[in-house]
Amino acid sequence: MKNLFKPQKIIVRFFIIVFLITGFHLNAVYIKKSDIREIEKEILQLINFERSSRGIKPLKYNSALFMAAESHNRKMIEMNKLSHKFKNYKSLDERIKDVDVFFAKAGENIALSTACVSKYIHRGFIKSKSHKENILDKEFTHCGISLIETKKGFYITQEFANILAPVNTLDLENNLKRYINTYSMKNFNIVPEFVPGKRDSLCEMAKKVLKGEKIKNIPYNIREFNMKNIMLDIATSSVSEISGYLKESIKGKKISKYSIAVIFGRSSKFIGGAYSVVFIFSMAKEKEILETEKIEGNILFNINKIRSEAGFMQVQKSKHLSRYAKKIALKYVKNPGNPNRKIIYNILVYRTDNPEIIPEIHRNFFLTGEKRSLIGLYIFNVAELGLLDDYYLFAFVLRL
Repeated sequence: MKNLFKPQKIIVRFFIIVFLITGFHLNAVYIKKSDIREIEKEILQLINFERSSRGIKPLKYNSALFMAAESHNRKMIEMNKLSHKFKNYKSLDERIKDVDVFFAKAGENIALSTACVSKYIHRGFIKSKSHKENILDKEFTHCGISLIETKKGFYITQEFANILAPVNTLDLENNLKRYINTYSMKNFNIVPEFVPGKRDSLCEMAKKVLKGEKIKNIPYNIREFNMKNIMLDIATSSVSEISGYLKESIKGKKISKYSIAVIFGRSSKFIGGAYSVVFIFSMAKEKEILETEKIEGNILFNINKIRSEAGFMQVQKSKHLSRYAKKIALKYVKNPGNPNRKIIYNILVYRTDNPEIIPEIHRNFFLTGEKRSLIGLYIFNVAELGLLDDYYLFAFVLRL
């Protein structure tokens, strides 16, 4: 059986093919629409067989992409020409946008066949290197296929897309906040202050970023951050990219306060849709960081003074026990109350706005473990978490 291919010029991401299959002849009786829909399904099955046999995730059928494919087929029939582009006609990205699909990438294969047999149509596409690239593209997640019969033959359009499933932007903001707080506590033992009331201004800035504009002027109500050259403003269709950029932007930075906004939308630069993020922050002043260290030093000095007077061994801060104290303190924030005393540990959690009184009023606690030389200590200002009033929370751990 003769199989004749006539590939046309390749346009970026768009591929054209005309193939004639002899031995099959059109007649006055047109194929039923229901039968054509079955052939479209068969073609998708053949595409997914090609992908699965190579370890590539199969494509899912998408009705919106089918509508885009069907519309383009009708345009080609109207113009009596096989092409991706026509005068005063929308681009592929714009056509997929018009069927209300958010996407990171799109591609299109088109063809004209004298026969409506799925395996021969598929064979025609797969034998063409350029069309095969779309069929086997690992980034594509969905597909829509349309066949329309005419006296000239069967017009075929395959639309491919990497379809986005946008996450809730407020949920994404909260995830980013959690990362910022966790990173700051882990590396600098401080929780940065989240500054509310800035989101509207940041969202306006994010809209500009989405359009590809540079932010030249900082709104007056966020200038308190003093964040010259310390700002993250990106637009991307990838959530993982946002996390990566954020991690890189705060790496090694001691943040004292910050605000963040995430939006999702379209623009001429991001027709398929993208997230736009604006993150501003101020660096923690060194004296703010030293304040916690100074409080710890004074408390340890007074604890050892009490232990020395009683003939007990001096204690020094243990990283291991302090990590345990940190866990206890954070549990206390979530569920206030006296922690249970462990069999091998003596635990104290105490909140106060006057740290100097702790050693004396808890003298009995610090006079345990006579021959122990290590103590766990964790401290932070609960107001930094936006909880309750301005006070310090301490957690101590001593081995019995």
